[in-house]
Amino acid sequence: MTVVQGQPVTPAVTNAAYVSRAENSDMVGKLDIKNSTNATSKEDGALHVKGGAGIEKDLYVGGNHHVEGSFSSNNVAGNNTGDLTEGDVQPASTAKGFSLFGQIFRLHLADENNPGLLSTLAQIIAGQKTFLGKVIFNGDVEFNGTTTTVNTQTLDVADTNVTVNKGGTDASSEGAGLTVDRVGIKAALKYAAALTSRFKIGDVGSESEILTADHTQTITGQKTHTGKVVLSGSMVLDQTVDSTTTGADQTLTLTKPVVVLTNGSLVSIAQIVGGEKSKLQAIINKTGNPIVLKRLSGATTSQQIETDTGKDLTVLHNGLVLFLYSSQDSKWRAISGGGGDGGQMLEGALQTITAGGGITIDPAASRQLLYLSAASEVTTAALPFGDLSAVTKPMEIVLVNMSKTIPVNLAISDVDDGCVGNAEMSLPIYFGFPVKCIVLPGVRRILVSRGV
Repeated sequence: MTVVQGQPVTPAVTNAAYVSRAENSDMVGKLDIKNSTNATSKEDGALHVKGGAGIEKDLYVGGNHHVEGSFSSNNVAGNNTGDLTEGDVQPASTAKGFSLFGQIFRLHLADENNPGLLSTLAQIIAGQKTFLGKVIFNGDVEFNGTTTTVNTQTLDVADTNVTVNKGGTDASSEGAGLTVDRVGIKAALKYAAALTSRFKIGDVGSESEILTADHTQTITGQKTHTGKVVLSGSMVLDQTVDSTTTGADQTLTLTKPVVVLTNGSLVSIAQIVGGEKSKLQAIINKTGNPIVLKRLSGATTSQQIETDTGKDLTVLHNGLVLFLYSSQDSKWRAISGGGGDGGQMLEGALQTITAGGGITIDPAASRQLLYLSAASEVTTAALPFGDLSAVTKPMEIVLVNMSKTIPVNLAISDVDDGCVGNAEMSLPIYFGFPVKCIVLPGVRRILVSRGV
């Protein structure tokens, strides 16, 4: 600054040329202060202004901007790429806080590419967010990801209904459900459209259909009921027809609770396969011929048949026999049945008769069927049934000759335990013509007639 040559040195001229210490001064040139002293407070630095400073245009600060008092502005704008730090904003009792006032306050909102603020508007936010406290949603919540993981100990759902596969297709619903994860075998409850119950449950990979109260269902696998089982309707036992088992001393394999035998060449059954504790089995003879159930026959003891008479049992055509498997001695027990054509099961065995020989009967049986055969024509002993003094009730004995060409002659003797018939010496028993004998207790006479 200089005084123009020729002008008088007066206060007015001097004040216009130089900055006054006591008077107001105007400057149109640039003020460039070369002092580079940094400011650490409002009292030091290269420039110290005791009073306020009015700046009509932009203010650019190359270093940090420190404000100890209040900071107010009608408009704050800029493209600062650094950090804006406000000190003394801590959760302490002496903190003055950080306040922003104004009718409109705008900050950058968060989106999938930039951090920012949450607003009441729709936003897309990327990156993981961790909330240490409770998060409360008063509106609807929608998760559109691939996997939703809940790492809490307990999940409580207040809703009364939970929909799985909502809006899905038939294909996407198949196998939907709940799986319990563990180190060993996992368990699952899954949807299966093909099932009548629509659901199956059990080990993952081998789930079974759930039983329902009002559907027709097929149940596989053993089911054990420790309590009472009450059937209010009929019990239906499935059956199978066996037309292949044929011959003598056969082994019968069980596949259904009722087996119908139809092969006319079947002579006898020695063993039954499929024994299981307290298993109930029914056999029906529809072969057209008698079938003999062999007692304690066959090499496999756990497949043998036991009877309450200690003898073989003969089941006539249309006859029925019930068996119960005893795990105590591993035997099939013949417990009851109907003998078919005779109205009840007839117990007997095939006997080979020799000349002067007897016929073995069961003195405790009220009705029995005995099958006879002989190598040549023979006549029985005079007392063919032996001593009958132990018989205490009427007994019916039906004799059938199984030899088609060789007759067996029943001896006739009007003595105690003897036969009284319609022949003087003997009564021939031919194939196809059975003979009936009636034992009368006390009288000890055996009444004989041909035919039954």
